[in-house]
Amino acid sequence: MTARHIESIIRLSEASARIELRQHVNSKDLDFAISIMLESFIQSQKHQVAEELRKKFRRYIAQATPLSDQFMRLLERLFRDKAEDLRLQGVDVDAADIPVLMTDVVSCIERHDLDISQAQDFMRSERFRQNFRLSGETLYQNA
Repeated sequence: MTARHIESIIRLSEASARIELRQHVNSKDLDFAISIMLESFIQSQKHQVAEELRKKFRRYIAQATPLSDQFMRLLERLFRDKAEDLRLQGVDVDAADIPVLMTDVVSCIERHDLDISQAQDFMRSERFRQNFRLSGETLYQNA
């Protein structure tokens, strides 16, 4: 962590306060700025290192990230991992044809310490319906 990083956190915190038309920065603005810096750093790492860092710093990232974004990121990662598994097996699939079982979705939600009832609320939302479709106990991504 350098002085530039701290200055960036200060600027991001101030910008967050200005977006909400406030004159002063509060702890929510600071948490938001830290989560942005942390997520930016994590995204610059190799996949394995990034996943390990996400696990360690999950609570700091999750505080400032809306739940709907957390669920979208989780579902997109599930589909990306499933597609990669199928590609490694030599199966050529269209993105819309990749099945993910709801049992896998639920276990992933629990593994990430997210609330299952909030996940159910998200799955009733328009954002979910625009990006995914549920057929029985299988989830598909819309093309």
